[in-house]
Amino acid sequence: AVASQAAAPALRRRRFLKQIDKSPSRGHILKAMRVLAVLVAIVAATLRRKHHRELTVEEWPDEFLFISSPAEKKVVWVPLKNYVGSRNAQPLIDAGLNNPRGIAVDADRGILYIADEGAGKVLRYKLRIVNGEPRVMASQSVVLQDVSPTWLTVAKDGGLFVTDKLTASIVHLDACTLRQLEHEEIEAASLVIQSEMEADAARRAEEARKSQPQPETNPLNPPSPPQEPNGTFIASVYSRDVQSDLLQSPSGLATDTANLYFSNAAGGTTIGSVIRAAAQKTGDTPNPEAIASNTDTVVGVAAAPAGIFYTTSAKNVYAVRRVGGPPVTIADTLESPQAIVWNNDNTMFVADSTANTVFSFPAILEPGTLRRATELHDATGLAVLTKLSAPWIVDNAVTGEFGLSSMVNKEFECGAGFGGQSYYARFLEYWRR
Repeated sequence: AVASQAAAPALRRRRFLKQIDKSPSRGHILKAMRVLAVLVAIVAATLRRKHHRELTVEEWPDEFLFISSPAEKKVVWVPLKNYVGSRNAQPLIDAGLNNPRGIAVDADRGILYIADEGAGKVLRYKLRIVNGEPRVMASQSVVLQDVSPTWLTVAKDGGLFVTDKLTASIVHLDACTLRQLEHEEIEAASLVIQSEMEADAARRAEEARKSQPQPETNPLNPPSPPQEPNGTFIASVYSRDVQSDLLQSPSGLATDTANLYFSNAAGGTTIGSVIRAAAQKTGDTPNPEAIASNTDTVVGVAAAPAGIFYTTSAKNVYAVRRVGGPPVTIADTLESPQAIVWNNDNTMFVADSTANTVFSFPAILEPGTLRRATELHDATGLAVLTKLSAPWIVDNAVTGEFGLSSMVNKEFECGAGFGGQSYYARFLEYWRR
């Protein structure tokens, strides 16, 4: 009985096939099946070609929005069309991160910086565009460690400003130091953060040593050379210990052509919510001054042609002119606004970590209507990359690698000095080989 039950399905199939063989419509059925198989193959091949074909630069998205999620420990990207995500968020970096918060893109050089507060590091990734989609090359590299970074911004000259919660200071890595790190001439572990006060004291001590008369030396017993500094010094340009009247708890920051705009996460109504300072200090640099003092706690800051936009912990987005004046309330309906960024055109993007949403609004000093751009759980950090702001994208439309013109123009800015040879000369030597 058990064997009969097991053999029953096979027996029914054989009977069905015999009926088809005896049926006069058997030929029509087989012909229809062959036609259907051909149609399925054609549709599948068409879809594969459409999905995998190489796109031209004109077919690429005009903008890419990068978003960090500390809760999910990843950074994603979204293609933008009419300032709204044209599809769901795609993973860019989903491994090797602990608590990514602030992110920034150096569009001229194709680099993504991430402030990983959980790891206590600032990380760097090289970006490339492959068939209209952002990718990171190889693995991460460290440009700053043993800090508590929260926000960062890239200066016009390629330098990097980072807020360090651990020392309540703003650290500046100049473009040449970043180039040395990139070419592995120095390591992040060798960087020593030094305040301006410490740097001035060291400089005065060195000048005093040189001004003292040198004793006569015995040619047979020459004096030992002065000891080289242990590590590479980088500047803490503003800190609570030195500028307590300007900085209590550093938060978001932004730069434009000449200025650095930093904010306070505490005591803003007393010492200034947003401070304008010179991005490069010289002998005649004007003193920093507060351009807004309407809120105690500022989170994110962005610089746009219309003015300086900033978010607060009280669900608001404000804007103020670069020279100061009465702040304008742009929006007051957010739940937990975080980073804010300008898209190099006429739109601002703001992340709301509680609403798990990124909103957009016009970059003007008037109350605006928030428009949902995309969604991501615990959206915190923001950065925008556009084709117009990234010349290396167009240099090689197929691979997205750095092109010849961009690489030469951007790399030789540091000039000679690293190993006695400029980056421009080193590149030409490599190219000749």
